[in-house]
Amino acid sequence: MKYSYQKYNKIEDFIFDNDFVELSERNDPDEMKELLQLYPDKEKLIDDAIALLQYLKIEMPDVSESQIEGDYIKLRGAIAGRKQERKNKRFYLWTAVASVASCAAIAFGLYFNPVSISDKDRLQSLIEGTDTNVSEIQIIAGKEQANIDNNETITQTEEGNLIVGNDTKMESSRIGSEFLTVVVPKGRRTTIRFSDGTTAWVNSGTKLVYPKTFSKKSREIIVDGEIFLDVAKDAAKPFIVHTNGFSVQVLGTRFNVNAYSADATNSVVLVEGSVEVVTSTSKGKLEPDQGFFTKEGIHNIKHVDTYTYICWKDDVMKLNGESLDIIFDRLSRHYGIDIRYDNRFALEKYKGKLDLQETIETVLYNLSLSTEMNYTKEGSVIVIK
Repeated sequence: MKYSYQKYNKIEDFIFDNDFVELSERNDPDEMKELLQLYPDKEKLIDDAIALLQYLKIEMPDVSESQIEGDYIKLRGAIAGRKQERKNKRFYLWTAVASVASCAAIAFGLYFNPVSISDKDRLQSLIEGTDTNVSEIQIIAGKEQANIDNNETITQTEEGNLIVGNDTKMESSRIGSEFLTVVVPKGRRTTIRFSDGTTAWVNSGTKLVYPKTFSKKSREIIVDGEIFLDVAKDAAKPFIVHTNGFSVQVLGTRFNVNAYSADATNSVVLVEGSVEVVTSTSKGKLEPDQGFFTKEGIHNIKHVDTYTYICWKDDVMKLNGESLDIIFDRLSRHYGIDIRYDNRFALEKYKGKLDLQETIETVLYNLSLSTEMNYTKEGSVIVIK
């Protein structure tokens, strides 16, 4: 067996070789085995290239040779420039290609084609590539997309249909992708009822990826943001929440996950039942009224007032000595408005409750009763002095 790429040494040499692409599409185990036996010194490179092509559908549209060459050079430059340490090699390869999708997609049709949620790194790259700077809550399933109103409930049927209120937003037969993405912008919230009976309250600025139908062995979702979960018990199918920094596994319980990628500290807080939290370097089991907190790779477990962490779903912010800068950041996310403030407010601390059903102006007025401040609103920006 001879291949034109036997002299190649870089990942792009493989993914742009017709013979290699065809081999990847055939996915014949015997051919794969023979290829690795022929070129054992390139086993890792071949493995990564095959894995990458399985997640990229590459089609050549009618474009000029000069345009293809120019975009190819840009792609090579982007890959060569990414020399940073990588936690997962396959995830690195995906992000390297995704980072130049805006130019490479001109010459090639690139489509994310997830096969299994067990490969969470690639789905994590999908969630990272989704923007929350949108005006409405979005449900994205491949080429299908639907917008829904604030505080609506999304119901997933066992057949894979999506229902909002009494209306079917997406029929399973029209959903070509295996996974769906729900994007909740700042200032919006929604609820998802999964087919297994689990309910998820989804907070502002959150992205959530989940399968059209759960597998027979597990129920897995991926989150960037904050959700509160009431998980239906199923001893045969654990419910697993993946985030960028940790995973949480349960059988049936109620807990909150705060995992905004933009925040320095992420957490899991358990209301009832039990959960196991696993990071790349450690794991911990929580009991009710305990929280798992992680920052810069360091984690600790402590007893907490759980309502402080879950009251957001009731439109309440309970304060236990939080500083005003943290409060402003939370209000900004909840109301979907940019709050700019002087650093002198950062050390002010508060205890009590804020009613988030009130307008942002009313909430700020209530805060000003304890801390002297002046604020002006200009469009979607509030300036506090």
